[in-house]
Amino acid sequence: MFPLASFVVLLTLIFTSLNFPNNSSAFLLCGIFLVVANIAVFLLLDWVDSSDEAIKQKLALEQTVQLQAQNMSALGKAYSEQRKITHDFNSQLETIGCLLKNGDNKDAIEFVTALQAKQTTRSLLVNTHHPIVDALLNQKAYIAKDKNIQIHFEVNDLSNLQLDSVDITTILGNLLDNAIEACVIYGENSQIQVKVLLGNTLFFAIRNTCKPVKIIGEYIPTTKPNAQLHGFGLENVKTLLRKYNGEYAMEYDEGWFTFTGEIDNYPIL
Repeated sequence: MFPLASFVVLLTLIFTSLNFPNNSSAFLLCGIFLVVANIAVFLLLDWVDSSDEAIKQKLALEQTVQLQAQNMSALGKAYSEQRKITHDFNSQLETIGCLLKNGDNKDAIEFVTALQAKQTTRSLLVNTHHPIVDALLNQKAYIAKDKNIQIHFEVNDLSNLQLDSVDITTILGNLLDNAIEACVIYGENSQIQVKVLLGNTLFFAIRNTCKPVKIIGEYIPTTKPNAQLHGFGLENVKTLLRKYNGEYAMEYDEGWFTFTGEIDNYPIL
């Protein structure tokens, strides 16, 4: 509005100077002042845009660092668990070896059968046959369980997923982080339901218990302090979906928030 108003004022000064030539120098000074003021406004807007972009980049970097910290924590737990399993496995092998040496074949078979039954309880919570997606989903599942959040998965074989793994894990990771955060705020009996299904397209839906939220168009106004510093997770998701020309929808209904999305299963060249 300022440049538009300045343009109107400049036109007024020009027409006025034609009628009052004796005051043309004063009109010229006013015109120069308006031009300088417009340049200052444009420089200020450019600085504000640069600062806003720098803030966004900083927040995106902080989000990446937090995600990496969670990944390291999950890897540490997995390593500790694997060490325990390896220690137990060595003891079990010794037991089986002793039984076979003593000719106790029946006891050896029963012992192996019991081990097989026990091993099923140590299997992954989620198995899509896509190692990177499995790592992410299982990590988020353990985080949810640590926070006493019930989490359920409906998945199929994702081994033929053609989409960029970093993009997919960013999308699912942000949505699951949001769902976990909402469930923590919701309190007791919080739940998350996750669908990740691959056909001709990749369809995913994250549904979680949630306190009432207001959805305005494609945005959810945040109630957190410093609102400009929040909400980038969901914006990153929408940006990536637009990159793949994907479709998405959000809704809140009777204590449940749902985000659904669908992407054609082909890589961006």
